[in-house]
Amino acid sequence: MRSVEYQNEFGVGSHRQLLASWMSELGMPVEPEELMLTQGGQNGITLALSALLAPGEAVVTGALTYPGLIAASAERGLKLLRVPLDEEGMDVEALARLCRQQVPRMVYVMAEQNNPGAAQLSHARREALVALARQHDFWILEDGVQYLPREECGTRLYQMAPERTLYVFSTSKLLAGGLRLGVLRAPAEVLSRIGAVLRSHSWMVAPLLMETVCAWLTSGNATQLVGWQVEEMRARQRLARTLLGEWTLSSRPSSFDLWLVLPEGQRSQAVVESLARRGVHVTSAEPFCVGNEPPPQALRLCLSAAENREVLTRALEIVREVLHAPPPLRCTTL
Repeated sequence: MRSVEYQNEFGVGSHRQLLASWMSELGMPVEPEELMLTQGGQNGITLALSALLAPGEAVVTGALTYPGLIAASAERGLKLLRVPLDEEGMDVEALARLCRQQVPRMVYVMAEQNNPGAAQLSHARREALVALARQHDFWILEDGVQYLPREECGTRLYQMAPERTLYVFSTSKLLAGGLRLGVLRAPAEVLSRIGAVLRSHSWMVAPLLMETVCAWLTSGNATQLVGWQVEEMRARQRLARTLLGEWTLSSRPSSFDLWLVLPEGQRSQAVVESLARRGVHVTSAEPFCVGNEPPPQALRLCLSAAENREVLTRALEIVREVLHAPPPLRCTTL
């Protein structure tokens, strides 16, 4: 049986073809020969960093970024640098100023929705980032794991600069967390380097897992699930904005998460602890922070975690109650 036999590091060609077709259907056009199968999005990030960067080289990302990148960079002895974020995403002008002092080897960006703040990189900044990458000869690592439907997306960076952009995608967010299968789209000239790293780490992605995911794709269940999920998350986002709309919120219409800026006087650690005592678990900005600057007083709410909308409604009501409560007095000892 092919599904329990050894395969090479690139995986079975039919699996890559099927995944490429499905990604193109979802608005991420790729060719099978561009793809390296991975064990999820985090593995894709790790492979890209390991294949293209040496210890001590610099990776630039937004001031708030995916904790998995922070951990992978630290493990590999990479220098992680930050640039500011605003409502248009990564501040590319700040990146340009940084490049005049120290050119990074790679820039990591979540163009469609930054995790955690949900900012989407504007088209003008995408063009500026690509121009800057070509001028200074650095790689772009584009993380597309936080999926949005094509009508909510801009032009992907790997389509604008295919020769220097690696693109990370995963089935785990869309289908099931335990399906640790993803892809890393990369220029042809670096795929062999990435394959060598994957082979040294785990030899290959388990063919049996690939067969399972491909069965979902060929049956149509995966596409149906994605369609349902998009509509469900849009409904949950509307619900959250109805219940928490008096505060500053950031999200995309179909995103899994919501970024909530705390009102004046509230501190994230106290709010997180208060909510946890009432059975509601949220995340502060602390795990997403790059460098030593203090984190913003804000919370990331994972709207997709609730079992159903009724459970979500009650959780959001508790968040509202806690935010309406007066903040605890803070005494200063002289």
